[in-house]
Formats: sequence, C-alpha cells, structure tokens
Amino acid sequence: MSDFHRIIIVADGVLAAFPEAVLSLFGKDESVIQQGNPEMSDWLGVSSEEMWNKIRDTKSFWRDLKTYPWSESLQKACSLWGCTSISLGDSHSPDVVCQRFHWGAKNLHELQHAVNDDLLAKARSESVLISDSSTLTSMFRAAGGWAILFPTLWNENWVARSVSDWRPVSYVCTELELIHHTVAAFQERNHTALAYRLRMNNKKGE
Repeated sequence: MSDFHRIIIVADGVLAAFPEAVLSLFGKDESVIQQGNPEMSDWLGVSSEEMWNKIRDTKSFWRDLKTYPWSESLQKACSLWGCTSISLGDSHSPDVVCQRFHWGAKNLHELQHAVNDDLLAKARSESVLISDSSTLTSMFRAAGGWAILFPTLWNENWVARSVSDWRPVSYVCTELELIHHTVAAFQERNHTALAYRLRMNNKKGE
C-alpha cells in the first residue's frame, strides 16, 4: 500500500504500557486514572518531580516495560501504509537510553527506533504521527504534518464504550485511510488547478 512517506509511532501509551507501569510503581491501579487528564502525577497525588525521581530510581524500569496486546499487530498494520518508525521518548541519561534501545530491540520487530528524536522536524505533508498526547499531536499538525491522537482513558479522544470494546488497530487504520483520502483529494484538486492554468496560458499564447 505504502501511501505515506513516514509514519511515526510514539511508543509510550501506544505500544508500551508506560502509564500502567507508573501506576504499578506507586501501588495504584487504573481506577485512579482521571479521564481526559494526561498528568499522571495528578492521578497519583504526588508532584511531577516526585514521580519522575521514583521512576529514575527504579532499576530497569524502561527495559522492563510491558507492551500492549495490540503492539505487534499495530506495527505491522502501519508498515503496510508506509515506512514506520518508533519514537522512544527523550532522555539525557545514558542508562535510560541503553534501556530503551534494549526494549526496542526486543519488542519492535526490526522497525527503526530512536531516542531523543526531533519529531517536529519530521512533520511533512506525507508524514503521520501517532501519539497519545494531544499536545504533541497538535504541535505536529501545526508544523505541517498529519497526526492521529491515539485514544486512551487519559485523553479527550477516548471513543470506546469500555476498555474491552476498544479496537486500536481498526481505529488507527480507519484514521490512516481518512488521511489518505484527504491527501489524495487535495492532490487531485491541485492537479486540476494546475492543468487549468496551463490550458489558459496556452490559449493566451495562441
């Protein structure tokens, strides 16, 4: 199919169960998730600094992140639409970078992956970002790319009636198809406009 030059999936919250790992670290379960609120420290009742300090102090936290059940099938489905790569977040810690690459080698089925990826620099009309962050997806669109806000309990795009009703691969493929048709219509309109201008210029030259 290969309709997009680049599809970028932000691993945390889409492929990697990062929020669930943080909840477990603090002895909490999903009942504390505040729907529509992406600030995990609010769910936990601690400061952001305290949350990140505990993550940093937990040996192998990033290496041991679990994947969601749909992780492999979503990667394969996206690869049919275009060159797919995985963003593993940002870190200046050599240990965290090493853990994240170890996780990627184990779970990403030979897809390209990177830490400290400059995502906004990759925003193009043929590029699609998939993330659970409404802020990041909005910034990617503003920079000239397409974006899919991956629905989760903690963002405003949650569409399923329940977690058991959630079909992530089907949702993402439907969104990619909608983007594909939008891009195709835009390109067709530009082609028609260009052809019209060329005809008019030719008439003027006769």
